[in-house]
Amino acid sequence: MASWTFDNEEMVEDAVLRWLWRVAAPILLTVGTFGNILGLVVLTMTPVFRGRRGGAVGFALSALCCVDIGVLMTTLLRRCILHWTGFDTSTTSPFVCRLHFFLIHFFLSVTSFGSPC
Repeated sequence: MASWTFDNEEMVEDAVLRWLWRVAAPILLTVGTFGNILGLVVLTMTPVFRGRRGGAVGFALSALCCVDIGVLMTTLLRRCILHWTGFDTSTTSPFVCRLHFFLIHFFLSVTSFGSPC
């Protein structure tokens, strides 16, 4: 009887996980990408960040927006495609796998340098 309950709980967890990857992850990807693009537009259009003092701040925040888009595209987009279609883009060739590995670590390390606590 306990085994049947455990299997039922596992099936519920699997269903929730599938829902999260198929519904919540694309929403997060869309909102994150749109928010970073909007931030980039605001930073490039605002004259305050183009001035003498704001130039460095505007550049740093613009670079952070670009890197955050890179993080979303290299990590979350690949996982979404994997859960939508079952196709893993990093398994197409060894070069693509290494490039994907490099880009993930590059974007994550640049993001950590760009946003100190």
